[in-house]
Amino acid sequence: MYKFNKNIINKINENKYVKKTRKGVGSLIFSRAGLFAVLILVQIALMVYLYYFVNIDLTYLLGGDAISKFFIMLIILNMKNVSNANKLSWFLLIAIFPTFGIIAFIMSHFSIGYRREQRKVLRLNDESRAYTKADQELYRSIEDRGKRFYPIAKYLDDVGGFPSYKNTSSTYYKVGDDMFDAMLFDVRNAKDFIFMEFFIIDYGYMWGTLLEELVRKVKEGVQVRLLIDGSNLITRVRGNFTREMESLGIRCRVFSKMYPIVSTYQNNRDHRKVMVIDGKFAYTGGINLSDEYINVYERFGHWKDCGARLEGSAVKSFTIMFLNMWNSMDESAEDYTSYLKTYPIVNSTGTYIPFADNPLDNETISKNVLVDLINKSKSYLYLMSPYLIIDEEIRNSIKLAAKSGIDVRICLPHIPDKKIASALAKDHYRELLGAGVRIFEYTPGFVHSKTWLADGKIGFVGTVNLDYRALYQNFECGVLMYKTNSLEEIKNDFDIFFDIATEINIEDVNMIKLRYRILANIAKPFAVLM
Repeated sequence: MYKFNKNIINKINENKYVKKTRKGVGSLIFSRAGLFAVLILVQIALMVYLYYFVNIDLTYLLGGDAISKFFIMLIILNMKNVSNANKLSWFLLIAIFPTFGIIAFIMSHFSIGYRREQRKVLRLNDESRAYTKADQELYRSIEDRGKRFYPIAKYLDDVGGFPSYKNTSSTYYKVGDDMFDAMLFDVRNAKDFIFMEFFIIDYGYMWGTLLEELVRKVKEGVQVRLLIDGSNLITRVRGNFTREMESLGIRCRVFSKMYPIVSTYQNNRDHRKVMVIDGKFAYTGGINLSDEYINVYERFGHWKDCGARLEGSAVKSFTIMFLNMWNSMDESAEDYTSYLKTYPIVNSTGTYIPFADNPLDNETISKNVLVDLINKSKSYLYLMSPYLIIDEEIRNSIKLAAKSGIDVRICLPHIPDKKIASALAKDHYRELLGAGVRIFEYTPGFVHSKTWLADGKIGFVGTVNLDYRALYQNFECGVLMYKTNSLEEIKNDFDIFFDIATEINIEDVNMIKLRYRILANIAKPFAVLM
């Protein structure tokens, strides 16, 4: 059962590496909302300055503005591999805030500040296919016995270079508390290497406890590498964090350091969570290295997060995923061979496909997996996510499944972490309920899990939220499972969720406060950019 820790567990003094999380003005300014507000104010100030102090004729000012908007909108209209919703959002942003909107679009479209490293990520992904070879016998078995699963397995291998594996077992964790205990156990028993890639890392009991174990392993001769997203250096840890880690013997790199003035630092974040130990074990899921994820620090009630531990042949793909991103931060790539020894689990059941989603290759892998899961469900489809900011294609697929008699249930937080995201999610409620979709809110607190299950046969655990950033803009990862040993535990987790949660009905929708409806209507046109 879930653990409900209602009091903050103060263990900070027990760990010499623990520092208090930095919160305040810096975090607010460098949030997406804060940055938008600052840049809009700068635009207004610029317009006032040009008109009153430079004496630019208003006719030229407005005329030049109109011409610039026309050409930029023409470029956006003719862009390929961009959804209409995305184009509409850019149109509105440029129409309302032309100077800021045009600059933001140019920086985003041309990946200013990150072009070089992005190209290397793409190249490494292509080159790493040499380290994986599809098991043709396994594919024939899938095609003969599981035609439901074969097309998506072939797609992930052919398009993404992510092969299917057997000889693997998995453990599913219903809460981050339990997964962290397992991670610590495996770290303490590591012999060769520990690779870690996380979106968020923060000072506190969780990171301090893990860090002590990592330093101990370094002294034993274990190679430890840590890759974190660049947003942490602004909102979480100190700017000299990498030097601190290196001084402790931990190799540390930062993916896409944030330079707000000269780069589109809000785009294409490394949202992945991966830990690989000795090539024997791999972890993924929603859990980051921060105290709220294990309910040591309470932010939004009980924090419900999920994760998975893989043991066996499929760990190899997670090792390659990590090394690809790690080497994208270096001038030269290393030979992966010494890290790719596999440890098969004999007599295991099911098929595993670890996969990553790269926003730079114009192939929305996570979205395609999700749509395939929705469209091919036969009996039921359960989705658990902290956010529900979806496009028309996904929304229509979910509605069609429900109207076709599929038991579709969506699990969301009751206590949100972001008011705008919550308002946008609730904006879908009436339409989805009308189609027969059942919606459950996690009454004890906040849900951060990214778990999907269809018909008890196919499941997904990973980092992919049901929002635009995860499905289109971020680097994501996870594992798709077919008839594996952990699917029963995932089903059990959903059943517990339904018992604990509050099911939303049309009366609840009618009671949504007016300010949330107004907020959703204002934010909806820009949801793609959030």
